[in-house]
Amino acid sequence: RTFINEFNFCLVTLRYTVETAPEKKIQYAFLSILKESLANIVRHSNATNVAVIVFEHPALYQLTIKDNGSKQKACSSSDEFIENESDGMGLSGIRKRVESLGGNVVFRNRNGFEVFVSVPKERK
Repeated sequence: RTFINEFNFCLVTLRYTVETAPEKKIQYAFLSILKESLANIVRHSNATNVAVIVFEHPALYQLTIKDNGSKQKACSSSDEFIENESDGMGLSGIRKRVESLGGNVVFRNRNGFEVFVSVPKERK
């Protein structure tokens, strides 16, 4: 909430539905991903709104950061799903953090830019 409250580039809304606190490593990863995503919005987007959503499901946690900007240097406007490795240090760093937790990340560039992360509650 602190980073969201201090973010003054554009309006940010937060939806947080978590009953069980995630492990510290998940908390730190989500915080790091949020910081990087907000920094990318300032650097690469002309967004006026950002939605940050954190959900808890029975087996996993999800983090979504979605802006309504129309400019992203990391992706061409025709890309919906970004799967290549030419997406810059920020996005590859997010991918590495999520994968280290056994999770998945998807980057979408459609009507803005979205970072969608899911991380299992327990690694097997």
